[in-house]
Amino acid sequence: MDAQLALAEAQAARIRTLQGLLPIRVVCKKVKNDRGCRKMLESYPREHSGADLSHSLGPEGVPACLEKCLPGTRAEPTPR
Repeated sequence: MDAQLALAEAQAARIRTLQGLLPIRVVCKKVKNDRGCRKMLESYPREHSGADLSHSLGPEGVPACLEKCLPGTRAEPTPR
C-alpha cells in the first residue's frame, strides 16, 4: 500500500494544469504569449507545462486530410 501511495504522490507532483484561453490564430495556429509575440502552438504547452503534443492522421488518412486543408487536391498513390 505504501508503494501505491508513493506512486500516486509522485504522479500528482508531475501534474501541471494550463488554464484560461489561448489566443490562437485560425490559419497559422500560432499562440500569442504574454509579451504579444506569436509562437507555434506546439511550443506553448511544452514551455508552460512540460507537456508535448503529438501529431497523427486519423482513420480517414491522407486523402481526407489533404482535401480538408487544400480543397481540390488529390493524393496520388505512392509507387512501390
